[in-house]
Amino acid sequence: MLRGIRNLAARLPESAPRKNIVITTPEHCLPAELKHDVPVLELAKPNVSEQ
Repeated sequence: MLRGIRNLAARLPESAPRKNIVITTPEHCLPAELKHDVPVLELAKPNVSEQ
């Protein structure tokens, strides 16, 4: 999986604003090979007024 993400990042067009890849997963389901290479942001679920 890590190789696939690196290949995807390499194929993104180079432009002035830097591109980011966002991966969304259920709680604690990040593949082990990514745990040390990507930052993890834990976000709360939206409440009714935010949906």
